[in-house]
Amino acid sequence: MAAVTLEYPYAAKSIQDDRALYMYSPMGDRAFIANYLESRIEAMKRMRDIVGEGAMRDHPPHLPAAIPLPGDTAVVTKTLSEACLRQADRNAAKPNIAAWSDFFVRKFETSRKLATEYSATLRGSAQEADLATYCIVARFVSRVADTTTPRGLRLLNGLLKLNDFACYRAGFEPVTPEIAYHAAASMQAETQLVRRMLA
Repeated sequence: MAAVTLEYPYAAKSIQDDRALYMYSPMGDRAFIANYLESRIEAMKRMRDIVGEGAMRDHPPHLPAAIPLPGDTAVVTKTLSEACLRQADRNAAKPNIAAWSDFFVRKFETSRKLATEYSATLRGSAQEADLATYCIVARFVSRVADTTTPRGLRLLNGLLKLNDFACYRAGFEPVTPEIAYHAAASMQAETQLVRRMLA
């Protein structure tokens, strides 16, 4: 199959509006990768401009004492993903951290959205997560994705889609410094993983 030069279209459309957005995508060439990187660099610049001079730090909210396994108890997506984010660097291999990263990516890829809450039976609430939650989930996934294992590559694939969706929504929703901070961090980690894979 011959590679074709494509603009990077995935951050300009919504996976919710175009369910086939990622299906049967043509294989892009080096120019496509350059367009992808340029798109992400521009998005990161916009996000950093929103954060401004006073760089945000992670301020732990009231976090659960222990992170449950999926299906153990009902969870609030934003609170749980913040807790996972805080523990991901040193505990990425723990079963609960790994299980939630897989769960969020699988939910987003199959239902094209994340819910604000999930029951103990893993049924999502009717209310869709806000943009901040998507960005925090993406940042958490960026901490556990890698380019050396099949699971890590699946998470990187999900991370690309989460960040595409965040870029799309940021085009018409208000972007707070919190959203911008998490979005820029997840996109930076994503582009580093992609560059590492291409090296």
